[in-house]
This record gives sequence, C-alpha cells and structure tokens, in this order.
Amino acid sequence: MFTLGGVIHHTKNPKKTFSKLSKSVKIEGKFGIYVYKHNPDHNYDNKFLSFIALIRQGIIIEPLRFISQFLSPENVKRLFIPIFYFEKLIGIGIVGCHNNNLKNKFDKDYYFRVVIDRFKTKYASEHSELEIINWYKKNNFDKLIFGSKPKIGALGIKSKNKVLEIEVKI
Repeated sequence: MFTLGGVIHHTKNPKKTFSKLSKSVKIEGKFGIYVYKHNPDHNYDNKFLSFIALIRQGIIIEPLRFISQFLSPENVKRLFIPIFYFEKLIGIGIVGCHNNNLKNKFDKDYYFRVVIDRFKTKYASEHSELEIINWYKKNNFDKLIFGSKPKIGALGIKSKNKVLEIEVKI
C-alpha cells in the first residue's frame, strides 16, 4: 500500500507526479492520496459569482502566496493576523483558511496551520473530484474508494484493465 496524504498537491505538476508514482504500484497494489478540494465548491451558473471567484484568486490569493514565499513562517502568520480578525468579524472566510466543520469556524490554531500549509509552500493546488477520478482511471486503478468532504481522499487498487468501480464515502 502506498499513501500520500496531503503531498501531491504541493508538487509542481500533481497529475504528472501521480502518474509517475502510480508506475511503482504493482498490480493489485493500493495507492491512496489526499488533496485540496477545488473551492469554492459551487457550479457558478451565476456569471457574477464566477467573476468574483476569479477576482479573489487574482487580487487576493496569488499576491498573498507570492509575498509569503519571501517571509519566515512566523512573519507569514503576522501578515495574516489582520486578515484572520477581519474574516472573523464579517463571518466569511475570504482566503479559505477557516474550517466550516468546526463549531468555531475561525479557530485560530486551525486557521494558522492552514495558512502555513497553503501560503508558505511553493505549490498548493486544488482539484475537482472528476479530475482525481480521471487520474486513477488513466493509470489503471480500479475499485476506487472516494470521499470529498471537506478534502478529497481516494484509494484505488491497480488493475490490468481500465474498468473503474467507484465507492463514494460521504
């Protein structure tokens, strides 16, 4: 069994990384991953919301990631302190470091662990469920056990054929 929890999405090309690593899995061997889910988890039928999501990525997320690469982890936390308190005040997670599954979605310890994971690492990509399923299918994995709340977790068994069975865990 080969498992990469929270690693692949921090590589330059996660799809290529998955493909290369899957070659080392023997037939009937298991390969599991855990990656960031593409957020926000909405289908933007509304063009305005689509536009807002693009603006958020371009003027907030990418500049913060760029600045953070030059700072120590401690200074990255300092950079995010006013953002944390602003998000907490308005009750909306703008940079995506809050946790909707906690009673207190703005738990400070959790928030700053996610800040370092998402903004201090050089690469931090997000992926859709269909994208991950296609990675497994393309690399001859079968009997995929798949869950995507709140992040995507998947485990597949390498097979000789290209038939893909999926079991969804919610």
